[in-house]
Amino acid sequence: MAEFLLGYAQWQQALLGAGNLPQDSAEERYLAMWDSCLTVPRLGRYVALKLLEYLDKFCGFNLRAPDIRPKGGWSPRETLAELFP
Repeated sequence: MAEFLLGYAQWQQALLGAGNLPQDSAEERYLAMWDSCLTVPRLGRYVALKLLEYLDKFCGFNLRAPDIRPKGGWSPRETLAELFP
């Protein structure tokens, strides 16, 4: 738990504290933040997805997810086809 909290605090300070938030489009900003937040120790894909959703909805970060994020899937449609045949 301590490893995660320390890593999250460092990520937040490095990315957000110094005003290093990417100033690209909402989708490009999401992708940059997605890559960077996955460097936080013990932060999995689902939590990263929810963290970015939270930052968008409640913190005014103006992020837009380009699509669902299937791990190792070539296409989100393949993943959805497995879930809903």
